[in-house]
Amino acid sequence: MVGATFLKELNISMENYGFIWALLNTTVGAFAFLAHRLEQKISEIKGLFMIGFISVNSYIFIGNNMGYLSLMLLFLFYANRGYATPLLRNYINIHTESNVRATVLSIRSFIIRISFAITAPIIGWIADHYGLACAFEFMGFFSSIGITYCLIWFYKNKTIKH
Repeated sequence: MVGATFLKELNISMENYGFIWALLNTTVGAFAFLAHRLEQKISEIKGLFMIGFISVNSYIFIGNNMGYLSLMLLFLFYANRGYATPLLRNYINIHTESNVRATVLSIRSFIIRISFAITAPIIGWIADHYGLACAFEFMGFFSSIGITYCLIWFYKNKTIKH
């Protein structure tokens, strides 16, 4: 698990892992709860861009700065995750016809899990052979490709509001 390896790399004692994971997951929950407020203030394309920007740059920053500042950035990453999940589901609900909505949501879930199943062993291998910093940089690079492709596709197909 990259998260536990990251905490170990920072020399955080194992007794604090549960506390830190609880805080991270509380951050996800709080930002998921507040996501609708931010969604009302910015356009869909800006919201999607922000999600991608924070994700990619968090990975790259953490990969290049393995220290306590990166731990704080990890909280921003988890806040972004909390914001992204309800936002993306809401956009699917808005832009998908009701007769295929459940299928689209299921496919979204499947793609997320399949992507994790494929990339997690690769990321673990990179961390084992080249170091955790390199694994974070790879995640940033890999994420930037997928996020850029999605944003361009959404923009070109006019499936989101500008």
